[in-house]
Amino acid sequence: MNKISHLALAFVTTTFMAFANNACADLVRINQAPLAEISPSPISDLLAEPGGGLFIDVSRSIDPDLDDLITLWEIDLNEDGMFDMRHDLFLGPWFAVPYDLLTGPSLSLGAGDHLVRLRVWDTFGATGFDTAIFTILPAAVATVPEPQTFGLTLAGIAALWGTRRRRLTAQAE
Repeated sequence: MNKISHLALAFVTTTFMAFANNACADLVRINQAPLAEISPSPISDLLAEPGGGLFIDVSRSIDPDLDDLITLWEIDLNEDGMFDMRHDLFLGPWFAVPYDLLTGPSLSLGAGDHLVRLRVWDTFGATGFDTAIFTILPAAVATVPEPQTFGLTLAGIAALWGTRRRRLTAQAE
């Protein structure tokens, strides 16, 4: 083989190897898991109040892959392993959970501290998790005043009798 043939063969081999490496790089994609993050707002600090609810901001969750994005956010509020609420791209990464839902029959959470678990999914099916503590404040207990009834007790009868006796004595004098 002459020198030109060697150069041509080297060029073809190098070009083929570069093409093969790029083709393999396209076929083998390494998908990194998204990074889930529950971000309490400074106002609510993950606090559920009667008449209001719980606001959970998960918008700081990210996917480190530049060509990927988070497509689903899910939260588990009662630690049963089942995700109680889910939001897709249309609903966005914010959850507003009414107080009545938290304390009602479906979740049955009482006043106190509870764990919320977040799971996020990216386009290629990888998941990331985060947890945080939220607090449910107790509902105010309404005190109903006792109805006013007229009843005589022994002390009341004695007081009435004493008043009547003094009047009778005063009239006699």
